Amino acid sequence: MTSEKVKKPASGYFMLFFCLLLFFGGIAAIFMYEQPLFSIAVFFGFFFLFGLILVNPNSSRVLLLFGKYKGTVKKNGLFWVNPLYTKKKISLRASNFDSERLKVNDKLGNPIMISTILVWRVTDTYKAAFDGGNEIGAFTGELIFRMEIEATKYPLELTQVSDNLKAGKNTS
Repeated sequence: MTSEKVKKPASGYFMLFFCLLLFFGGIAAIFMYEQPLFSIAVFFGFFFLFGLILVNPNSSRVLLLFGKYKGTVKKNGLFWVNPLYTKKKISLRASNFDSERLKVNDKLGNPIMISTILVWRVTDTYKAAFDGGNEIGAFTGELIFRMEIEATKYPLELTQVSDNLKAGKNTS
């Protein structure tokens, strides 16, 4: 599997009510009926609480079951999923990277200062979680290298190029 699966889990409000009912009802039943058997209800009420997830706006949760991808929750709200799932948070907000100023020479040898502002957003949470697509450090060096190469391909001032072309000089 190489793409994301969007999951629509159960409502978390009902499960929150159910878990609290099991937990506190089990505790009350232990004291009322003096039966330790009701501790099973307390255990399950507590265990099911680990299945609750809160998905904030512009974020998502990647769901893993013992390391295997099971899906992504992108909808905002309180949800309940299998308590055994590992829930990894992925931000869907627009992020940016501002490179430092670099001094390079253009095609005609003029020194110039250049900088890049890169804005990106995660669209595929599967790739962001497993292929490292959510980390800017992986391609920062490549971005700066490409920026230097592109800056040296073109002249800064087009008037010098047009004057050389009028005079019949080759600028390449």
